Amino acid sequence: MTDVRTILCPVDFSPRALVAARKAALLGRSLDAQLVLLHVVDLIFLSGPGLVGFEPSQLSLDHDRTAREQLMALADELAPTYGSKPQIRLCAGPAHSLILDVAKEREASLIVMGRGQHGGLGGLLGRVAERVVRCAKCPVLICPADARADLGHTNRQAQTSL
Repeated sequence: MTDVRTILCPVDFSPRALVAARKAALLGRSLDAQLVLLHVVDLIFLSGPGLVGFEPSQLSLDHDRTAREQLMALADELAPTYGSKPQIRLCAGPAHSLILDVAKEREASLIVMGRGQHGGLGGLLGRVAERVVRCAKCPVLICPADARADLGHTNRQAQTSL
């Protein structure tokens, strides 16, 4: 098996993404891998005819500020599990392509993400997750929302059975 040196965990702050982030932190600690939390602000969702009376640039700045605060809070929350504060990255643009770009740039050996809400692949994955799985050059771990984030218990069981 290839050494896992960098884990990229894209988050949109949904319950599914938070489960994936906790799993990524546990994996990062057990594999002694660098953990990078990524949030992508998809500008398509911050514009459109339904946003009458809003200035798109101000809306983007407000969302950017909120997302950065949430990302920093998540990194703080995961620090005890991971062993140190994970790195954070905030980008703006199409989510799937930026996840792939950051994975390449950071030489990610694993992407850990939550299953999206909009079904692709027969309803199993969200659109972004499906595109990442199809195009990533490294393994992708998709965590279902109901997955337990307690990998330590499973890891201890595996070690005692060896």
